[in-house]
Amino acid sequence: MTYSGPWSGTWFVNNNSLHSGGSAALAVDAGSKATFAFTGTGVTWKGYRDEWSGIAKVYVDGVLKSTIDTYASPSKAQTPIYSITGLTQASHTLTIEVTQTNNSSSGGAWVWVDAFDVVSTTDGGGTPPPTPFRLEENNPAVAYSGGAWSVSSFAGYSGGRAVYAKDAYARATVTFTGTAVSWIGYRDQSSGIARVYIDGSAIASIDTYASSSKAQAVIYQRTGLQPGTHTLTIEATGRKNRKSRGYWIWTDAFDITP
Repeated sequence: MTYSGPWSGTWFVNNNSLHSGGSAALAVDAGSKATFAFTGTGVTWKGYRDEWSGIAKVYVDGVLKSTIDTYASPSKAQTPIYSITGLTQASHTLTIEVTQTNNSSSGGAWVWVDAFDVVSTTDGGGTPPPTPFRLEENNPAVAYSGGAWSVSSFAGYSGGRAVYAKDAYARATVTFTGTAVSWIGYRDQSSGIARVYIDGSAIASIDTYASSSKAQAVIYQRTGLQPGTHTLTIEATGRKNRKSRGYWIWTDAFDITP
């Protein structure tokens, strides 16, 4: 990805665990541009939106496609801001241009670029691969049992909230129809060890401890399931490694591939 603007230093880097990969770029000067070159049939711009965000213009292959107000209250991290599909399988560019304008509710005109998701065909002209979708932790497809789960609200979580438990045998079970699933959670210095089950069979024990906090981390992923209905269960064990200060297990969301 390339960044350009009328002045050097137009784009600033913000390091924070709530961003994809731990960092995002932001600019406020009119005419500042971020251009992403990709090969595929679709692309999604993901960014950060808050009470100081402004209005951006979006171009695909040099053609103005949309003018987007990125203001949001409360703040939202790793949020899809613009998406386009149905492009020919070829090389394309997506350009985000800062306008230095905002709506009357915003306290600023900042535009954020965090990441891009690209959709591509598997064979250069065949059927696109299935697009994963996300189930938040409070979706009816997720059931909790065996212990107390508490709610934590924070802009860095998917959907702005996540749940956590430390009691042994506390479980979160998602029922889904698809061929792959990812457990999205939070990891920090007080996280413990979890046991993961697929369709009722114990698959792995995972130490979710991290020396620096990581929001919306992919903690476990399973692919290659037979098409059909499956369950993924996360179970707190009440155990931790010696470095961890606690036993907490976090559930934020689940990404499902049909």
